[in-house]
Amino acid sequence: SRHSNARRLYVDAEQWIMADRSACNALSFDTVCEALCINSALLRRRIVDWKHSVRRQRAEHPDTPGLHLKVTSHPRHSSHHRGRPASVSHAM
Repeated sequence: SRHSNARRLYVDAEQWIMADRSACNALSFDTVCEALCINSALLRRRIVDWKHSVRRQRAEHPDTPGLHLKVTSHPRHSSHHRGRPASVSHAM
């Protein structure tokens, strides 16, 4: 992306995916993949292959519209409360 915010998010995601495996922490790519029973090395290789494929397609067909992914933020406030039971009034 040529837009700075989208580009920064892309770079952050790429760095997370390609991070050194020896620096594993609770939310590293490898740890998350392991928790989801996903082969991290295979997924990483397929993501890199996909990235290069998209670049080749853009170079070969520069007039073709590219893939546009919209990044949306999550709403900050939820209409419901997690973990809180609904109020119950008991008549005696």
